[in-house]
Amino acid sequence: MPHRRALMVIKDNVAGFVVGYHVSIAGLRGLQTVKADEFVSRLRNTEAFEGLVYSWEDERFTSQVVASMLKDYDINPLILKHISDKFSAVNILQACLDRLNRLDREM
Repeated sequence: MPHRRALMVIKDNVAGFVVGYHVSIAGLRGLQTVKADEFVSRLRNTEAFEGLVYSWEDERFTSQVVASMLKDYDINPLILKHISDKFSAVNILQACLDRLNRLDREM
């Protein structure tokens, strides 16, 4: 049975993935960066993901942005982690879309 991501690529006509790239404040690669590289490598070596475009997006400050956005709300800690992860993903995707839009305007 195909993996659920492979089904998503086929069903939704996905052209690529945005990958949050966690580098240190100094710009150095860490364990999470290596894990992201390994994840993308595994995807690329899967038939359903061949030929897709992968975009790496700096996620250094994503958690801080989301935390500051949600700090004034009284959210159950069990739910907060889930919400924070979703907002972080949205933040990473929006940063990528903004960057691609800027590049498109410069051309």
